[in-house]
Amino acid sequence: MTKTVRRASNRGFITVLYDHAELQASFESTLEALRNNGEEPMKIKLEKAAGVTNGYLQATAKKHFWAQKILTEYKSLRREWEDNGGAEYKRMKKILNEMVKNGEKPGLSVIGEKAGRSSVYLLPREKRQLYPWKMKLFEEIREAQKVFDKPVLEIPKGYVCLSHQCQSLNTLVKEMEFGDAEITSYKNAAVKFINGKEVHFGSWLYQRWFRFSEGTKGVLTYVDPSSFDIQRTFLVRGAILALNATTEKSQGMRAKDIEKYINWLNRTGNMTPKNAKEAEESYRGFSLYLHQVVKGHDPRRKNQTIDIDHFGRKHAGKIQASVCLMLAEAFTNGNAGKIQGMTGYVEGGWQNEDEAVIDIGALGDALSYYYQFFEQVTNFLLEHKPYPCAIKLLEHDAILVPQIPAYPQIMTPFNGTNRFDWRIYFDPDVLDLRNEAGVKAVVMRSEVYQRKSPAKQALMLNGAADTLNTFCAAILKANSDYSHNTRLSLGVLAMQAYFMVMMDITGLNDVTLATMPWSDENDLFEEDNGDSVKLRNIKHRAGGKVVEFSIQRKFKPSFITFLKLRRYVLDGNSCDTLYFTGTGKNIKLTGSYQNGGFGVRAYKEFQRYYPDLNYFGSRKLRRFKKQWIMKETNGRTYLAAKLLQHTESISQSNYPAQPKGESQKMMANYFDYQHSLTMEVDDSEMISSGACKNHKQPEAQVEKAPIKPDCNKKMTCLFCKHYRLMPIKQEIHKVLSMKYVIKEFSKLHAWSQVHFDTVTEPILDRIELLLEALKIKYPETSGIIEDLRKEVDKQNLTSYWQGVHERNWEAVW
Repeated sequence: MTKTVRRASNRGFITVLYDHAELQASFESTLEALRNNGEEPMKIKLEKAAGVTNGYLQATAKKHFWAQKILTEYKSLRREWEDNGGAEYKRMKKILNEMVKNGEKPGLSVIGEKAGRSSVYLLPREKRQLYPWKMKLFEEIREAQKVFDKPVLEIPKGYVCLSHQCQSLNTLVKEMEFGDAEITSYKNAAVKFINGKEVHFGSWLYQRWFRFSEGTKGVLTYVDPSSFDIQRTFLVRGAILALNATTEKSQGMRAKDIEKYINWLNRTGNMTPKNAKEAEESYRGFSLYLHQVVKGHDPRRKNQTIDIDHFGRKHAGKIQASVCLMLAEAFTNGNAGKIQGMTGYVEGGWQNEDEAVIDIGALGDALSYYYQFFEQVTNFLLEHKPYPCAIKLLEHDAILVPQIPAYPQIMTPFNGTNRFDWRIYFDPDVLDLRNEAGVKAVVMRSEVYQRKSPAKQALMLNGAADTLNTFCAAILKANSDYSHNTRLSLGVLAMQAYFMVMMDITGLNDVTLATMPWSDENDLFEEDNGDSVKLRNIKHRAGGKVVEFSIQRKFKPSFITFLKLRRYVLDGNSCDTLYFTGTGKNIKLTGSYQNGGFGVRAYKEFQRYYPDLNYFGSRKLRRFKKQWIMKETNGRTYLAAKLLQHTESISQSNYPAQPKGESQKMMANYFDYQHSLTMEVDDSEMISSGACKNHKQPEAQVEKAPIKPDCNKKMTCLFCKHYRLMPIKQEIHKVLSMKYVIKEFSKLHAWSQVHFDTVTEPILDRIELLLEALKIKYPETSGIIEDLRKEVDKQNLTSYWQGVHERNWEAVW
């Protein structure tokens, strides 16, 4: 078919005139295709498909009937698409259903993008109404979102909006540092940190509150006035002081972390801590909650309007640290150790062998502290000494006084820093009670007194005088009755101190020692041959059979003293276990005290008096049995001298503690020819400790060997000139098994410090030098040695040394 072209140069574009029949057919076929496919009909698509310029159909419809017919059909199809959406609606509806099915929250922008449109395709626009099908889909999406949306919070009846005023952290610190700020200041306290986060401390004072955004008004906080808890002011103050001690960059995040603790208190109904002891317990409970959240489980969740927290182990550790600092500032003047106690870290995983090794110096300090306390307090009680009484403990002095409300019965430099400062009433220089004039003079010099008004100053002086009179009356009453309850309770504490020492002496676990049966009528001992004594009444079960309990003879005097203290504390009452708690009719052993918590509770008590005290549980002590008389105590001779019944000067002069380095150097002098310590497998005679080149002819390797070789005593073969250690697994296993047996038995059966130094320690050092020489000459044995060490630590010994381990040591030594 022909076509005519006319150029209209004066209009700047070319108009192409097509044959009418051909154009009509093209438009009709395109409309039919759009109708069948359900695609959006657009005039530009029709004109492009027909090969005409934009606007051609509209202009031609004014002159030609066929064009007007095409335009009418187009408009009808367009209205139909605007009503139902065609394929576009079906595609987006399918995406919506799939998102709901997969648990994904549907969104207008997300669905638009997934359908190949822009993110604003389904959003209403200014001065432009959505097509009916878009409105329908819009409502369907909104309806589907309700399943995923949180319920709209309605302000409960009685709740009020809490006003707040953002201030700098320094301003709040100055206002609340001494804990005497007005309640209104706490309620209005708020800070905006450099990261843009706002924290409304005032809301923390309420057990029921919530926040939500109100557009231009910002975030508003609503509280239930009836849930106000004045004890929370301590937490707010502690948080402000703790945040002030951190970097500005981390303050906002730490504040949010601390708020999780406040939410936890509100959600679970736990009581707000009022003192250091309650703060430690609350911190332990919150740490347990953090562990549960990390594991994805929150059994304490009660209030469903507060979502369960979601955070990983690393974040949980940061939350725990922030809360610990806050509680420390609130209740212990920043001493986080008192709050943490024995609560583990959230980050803590499986403890490796190196981390589990005991710090011998710290263990020495701890047991010396316990024994000094036991010895001096027992002497005070049994000798009927009067209050107040000064005692000297590790690193500090202390005063024993009758306990009155708000004051401890043992006054140390570490528990007199709060407003109940015992130094007001007791002179730390002379360790005795002040007179009234001295008390008032101390009060008037205090910073708190000088900040008060004259009326409040007078109240402080009168209160101090009343407390002094209370102390005097309590002292008079306790000194007139040597069975006074305050003395008996002090005796219970001394018994707990001996419990900590006895765990180390015996190697028994906490449960066994605490629940050990004891007959009050019969405290006799049955002597045993050797260096130990058998206690007739002490028995415990292990492995299904009854085992009699023995201690070294040198510990007998201290144990007899303990039994005297026990009878004193019983005061005519009885108890069927060796240890107990309470006095008078309240003497018992229940709860955690009989379930492995006796030592834990004892430690917590003593840490109040000496914060630097370290905890060593029975589990650790049983794995690494270290006795006070051994050289490993690193020169701490106070307790060793007492138990060996020497003076400390004699102990120092006769049993000096030798540094490990010097000991190794001295031992090395005996082994000048290390190349001869190892050998290849040959026809040498095999023995239980290695191999021998000339059996039955012992000969010391050097003239001044610390131990004389004896073929009948296998451990002395190590010092023989003919001894060889072969680089094979079986022979290395023998040596390590021998070392294990020697080390284990020497801890309980070394007859003295001299015996240990001259017999046991040289053998242990000799074995290590042999193994080092073996690794130098045969590097491939390094891995074998370390693997065998682990096996031997599990008591996987060679048959010979397993038998020795099960028999009495003296029989082979």
